[in-house]
Amino acid sequence: RDRIVGFVDRYHSWFGDTSAYGMGPICEYSMLLDSYFVVHKEFFYEYSYNMHPAIRKHVDDTINCGDIAFNYLVSHLTRKAPMKVQKLSSDRNRKIKLGLAGHKDHLLERDGCIQKLNAIYGYNPLVLSQVKAM
Repeated sequence: RDRIVGFVDRYHSWFGDTSAYGMGPICEYSMLLDSYFVVHKEFFYEYSYNMHPAIRKHVDDTINCGDIAFNYLVSHLTRKAPMKVQKLSSDRNRKIKLGLAGHKDHLLERDGCIQKLNAIYGYNPLVLSQVKAM
C-alpha cells in the first residue's frame, strides 16, 4: 500500500551534485514506468489534487515527464523505493522502435524532467533499491 509496485524499472544516477535519468541493465532502480505498475488510489488523489502547481504545469507542457513526476511524488510522501516484480520472461533484447523511448531526444527530455523536479522539490526524493519480488 505504501509504494509503487511494477515490472519495468528505470533509475537515476548522480554526477557530482546533479542527478540524471537512466535506463538499461543495471541492478539498481528508483522508478517504475506507469504503464506497468500498481499503486494505492490515494497516490492518484495526491497526484491529481495536491501536487505542486509548477510540477502540474511542467507535466502538462511536456509529453515525457508524468511518470517521473508520479515516482517523485510517491517517494517524497513515503521515503520508500518502489518494488519491482520480476517478470518470468525478459524483453531486454527487444528493440524499441515505437513510442517515446525510441525518440532521439528521449534521454535528454527525461534528464530535463529530473532537473526540473529537483529544482521544485529542492532535493531528489527518489530512493534506489535492488529488491525484486518474485
